[in-house]
Amino acid sequence: MRSASPRRSRLAGVLAPLWFSALLLQGLSSCQPVLAAGAAMQVKSVEVQPAGELLIRQQESQLLHRKVDLAGIRKLEGDKIVAETPPVARVLIVHIWAVECRPCIEEFPVLRPILDSLGGLTQVKAVMVSETAELPKLQAFLRDNRGLLPQLAQYQSGDERLRASLQNHSQPATLLLDERGIVRQAFLGSIRHRRSELADAVRRLIKSI
Repeated sequence: MRSASPRRSRLAGVLAPLWFSALLLQGLSSCQPVLAAGAAMQVKSVEVQPAGELLIRQQESQLLHRKVDLAGIRKLEGDKIVAETPPVARVLIVHIWAVECRPCIEEFPVLRPILDSLGGLTQVKAVMVSETAELPKLQAFLRDNRGLLPQLAQYQSGDERLRASLQNHSQPATLLLDERGIVRQAFLGSIRHRRSELADAVRRLIKSI
């Protein structure tokens, strides 16, 4: 697969946050229902193909209304581990990924401007949760790829509590949680071709909860 030219990448980085913010500001009349999305952690990366889309949507719907256990994740700040729980927000976006997950890495150029564009929304917070078990490996990746990653708080999943609460192990996975930590929307696999769905889901949740 040919990588995008630097010029195209810079242009995408400028336009994507504007595009995504515009979608969030659109009226609800244009919204279409979005089924939830869920995922699996036996380091099972998910690439959605047309034939498997129905199965993915079924797995996503099974994640709805689950209470997500974030007690086992720990915040990373440089080379330090900080005992700090994720923020509570009207809508908390939890993006689950791993260094070993190729689809996770490949979607960062698209994911970064989308998540960074949410910074101006006080009702919405977003965090990244990596399932890479080797802390030095994860820290090295974060240090060497600062320009690639969304500018969000980075956490590491330290045990199985997160996945046990989801009963799903797909990567990447993007979860939209309410203030109680309940899954209100979920996306399994890359959101590269589901950006409009994500924008619609965030907008609906802001208005409904």
